[in-house]
Amino acid sequence: MVLDEKEYETSQWMAPQEILDGDFHPALQFAVRSLCARRKWAELQTAAAAERTPSNDAEVASLTRELITLTADPKVGTSGYRVVAPALQYECAVQTML
Repeated sequence: MVLDEKEYETSQWMAPQEILDGDFHPALQFAVRSLCARRKWAELQTAAAAERTPSNDAEVASLTRELITLTADPKVGTSGYRVVAPALQYECAVQTML
């Protein structure tokens, strides 16, 4: 992957949870949360298709709770995140809405 040095000051690979827990633009967090939800859905489908046992039922319940958490409606309103671009002498708040 090649990024334009004029457009990006830094870049790095991060684990999805680091992005969800960090101070990142809400749109990026929404995209990462959607990716994680899709992966969790695949895990849930596999677990639900497996032989039904008490431990499997517990796993299905746990995966379901995790999926629900990932797909909860995002917060609406002013985000705590701010777009800051010193090179452009620009800073602004971020509004989120559905």
